[in-house]
Amino acid sequence: NWAGNQQSRPVIIERPFSETEVCAIVKGAVLAGQRVKAVGSGHSFTGIAVPDEVMIDLTRMNNVVNIDKPNGLVTVQAGIVLSDLNAQLEMHQLSMPNLGDVTYQTLAGAVSTSTHGTGLRRTGLAAQIRSFKMVTAAGEVLVCSPQENAEFFHCGRVSLGALGVITEVTLNVVPAFNLRAVEQPMRISDVLDNYSQLIEENDFFEFYWVPHTKWALTKANNVTSDAIDSPGRFATWYNKMFLENYAF
Repeated sequence: NWAGNQQSRPVIIERPFSETEVCAIVKGAVLAGQRVKAVGSGHSFTGIAVPDEVMIDLTRMNNVVNIDKPNGLVTVQAGIVLSDLNAQLEMHQLSMPNLGDVTYQTLAGAVSTSTHGTGLRRTGLAAQIRSFKMVTAAGEVLVCSPQENAEFFHCGRVSLGALGVITEVTLNVVPAFNLRAVEQPMRISDVLDNYSQLIEENDFFEFYWVPHTKWALTKANNVTSDAIDSPGRFATWYNKMFLENYAF
């Protein structure tokens, strides 16, 4: 996995391209008496996605199925990586309302593990989902929404992979927007004393306390109509990796 603290040696690794293939894989595993586990990009720190028998790697199921711009909806295969989805949405001047800190997760993995992002008036990824399809242990496709199989819909959005293999997701998107980011150190006492004000006044706010010090790194992101140049690769590395993880 990403952290290097989990390893898996399954009996077989399946990399399907379609929902039909997922159904066949699950049915075959059931007939063989094998347990199935779907995995995404391997971001989870725990052993939740460490299968011993059949691993379904969803990363080949990474296509955008439909973009409904007038209604603010996008339907995608569950294995699409968030960074790739963002790039596809940007081509249509669309954006996800909120994101977590990591964009190399698959959409299904990010949703299933309750990735949330920040922002007092912004929901987590699970609340952006309008419907999804899931292959059950019987190898059947279940369509889940607030109107259809509602109980599975409410539980399945953050199911940790326990209810089945999510294969397709339809989620809300919004018109693309720019963010102005301000990152600065603050005394942890000031952050805690003014926390309610900080989250009220910023569209997105988070902080990282530096252990054994009196300091925190704060990150405030606010929607802006100003044109903002995207940073280059070196600037991104310098700001995200060097300053945040080493210098600060």
